[in-house]
Parts: sequence; C-alpha cells; structure tokens
Amino acid sequence: MHQMQSFSRQVVARSLSNFIPYYIINEFPKSGGTWLCQMLAESLQIPNIRHRFPLFQSSTIHMHTMNGTGLNNIIIMWRDGRDVMTSWYHHCLFEQSHHNAKFVAQTRARFGNVDYENVYENMPKFIDFTFTHAQFPRFTWADFVRQWHGRSKVLYVRYEDLLNQPADELLRICCALKGQDTLQIETAKQIAEHYSFQNQTGRQAGNEQKKCFLRKGIAGDWKNNFSAQALEVFEFYAGKEMKLLGYQA
Repeated sequence: MHQMQSFSRQVVARSLSNFIPYYIINEFPKSGGTWLCQMLAESLQIPNIRHRFPLFQSSTIHMHTMNGTGLNNIIIMWRDGRDVMTSWYHHCLFEQSHHNAKFVAQTRARFGNVDYENVYENMPKFIDFTFTHAQFPRFTWADFVRQWHGRSKVLYVRYEDLLNQPADELLRICCALKGQDTLQIETAKQIAEHYSFQNQTGRQAGNEQKKCFLRKGIAGDWKNNFSAQALEVFEFYAGKEMKLLGYQA
C-alpha cells in the first residue's frame, strides 16, 4: 500500500510539476526527509503532503524514489550511511505504531528469530540483509547515492548540517528555491525550534525510545551500534558511496 501511494504521488506530481511548484524531498528512508518536509512547508507557507495524494496547489512532497524524470525542485537528503543503517534497523525490526506493524512482522520473518534488542550483535547480519534483500524501498542506500549524486538542478541537504544549524540550512534552501528574502532568520529560528526533537517528542536529543519514529535525534549513533565486523560489512557494500559523499571512515 505504501509503495502504491508513493508511486501515485510521483505520477501525479510529475504530470503537474510544470504548472504547480511542488517541492520534492527525496531520500533513502531514515535520512531526515520527514523532518525537512515539515520545516520547509512551514517556511514556504504551503501544505506538506504525507500519506495522501497531492493537492492541486504548491506543496512539499516526501518521496523514496530512484526516478526523478519530469520532476522539478528536487531536494535530495544525504545522511551518513552508518547512521541510516542504525535507524533503519530500528524502523524495520521494532513496531513504532500500528501503521508499520505488518512491515515489521514481514521483515522479522525474513530476517530470522533473534534477540532484536541486541543491535550490536545483529548489525552485521542486518547490513548484509539490507543490501541483499531489498524489500522496501526496492533499492539500497548505495544504489540511491550512485543514482542521485552529482545531478544538475538538484539541491542537496545533509542531515548533519540540518541538525547542527537548522535555521541557516532553511535559509539556504529557501533562497535556492525561491530567491533571497523568502524567509527571515528569526522566522527560520522559530520554525527550527518548533520542529526540534525535544519539542516533537518531549525528550532531549540522545534520549532513545526504540519504538518511536523519532527515536534518538542525533548524528553518530552508529558508533554505539557498529562492531568492527559491522564496519567491515558496511564498507564492503557501501564504502565507495561513503567516500563519494565525503563521509569519513
């Protein structure tokens, strides 16, 4: 169902994008795209499309796609692939609400019966599983990087930069999309504060809740979950793509 909705949104957005200024936030899951969609929609004072068809008006649209043909105003979210794997592990193997219960059950059945709480021990197997058994999305993090890196007329945003300086990043993004003076710094700061991890969850960033979509809200959490073996497996599958994006080993 989620894949069908994503495909339908893409078809409608492509057919209308020449007439209506949609802003497409495209990412490999768990790279911060939902968060950026929220903040950008408020910054531009337009609706944020989530789990429904686009409105016939300017909107932000969240996607996980390899195909951008015919789409304008594409924003690609990058995030350290090791942190993506850590967040993706929790998304795939822990129920966060009723909407992902079926997906988690299916993933657990395919992954195997283990102590899912032991992330450190399971991570090497999970990385291998993710890169060899792509279910949703039907491409890997490395595939996504190779497909979208170095494109012209695409705006790139790093999760780490958005985390460290959200107001400045919002100003940069809005300026690139619509020109200077689209957003004022004080407004950007207010939006960043409103959508901060603490305001959305009631928890300090770094205070983990495994069964929450907004789990931890930090960068570098992979260091707590990757063994030497996990690093070796990830390097095998995505080392070239990490270097391509400039992430340090």
